[in-house]
Amino acid sequence: MTVDLIISTYKPDDGFVRLVDAMAAQTVAPGKIIIINKEEKYFDRLLFNGRFMDNHKNIEVHHISTNEFDCGKSLNQAIKYSEADYVLLMKQDA
Repeated sequence: MTVDLIISTYKPDDGFVRLVDAMAAQTVAPGKIIIINKEEKYFDRLLFNGRFMDNHKNIEVHHISTNEFDCGKSLNQAIKYSEADYVLLMKQDA
């Protein structure tokens, strides 16, 4: 059984980092963590403050603009990036 985690983000912060760390430590860890991020410039700020991507080699980030973002449509696209048996959909503030 394989599980991928899909997280929709906008201006991710330290709480988002803690969320990913906690999900990666679960008994059944996600095979891939697919992030659909609205506005790349805000995600880049997170990367400058630490080793987030180094600590999570299974992360795949897809940036979209605010104009392109549609919650259902964007998550549906993210599901297409997964080949897992199951996907777990979350928002960064969940």
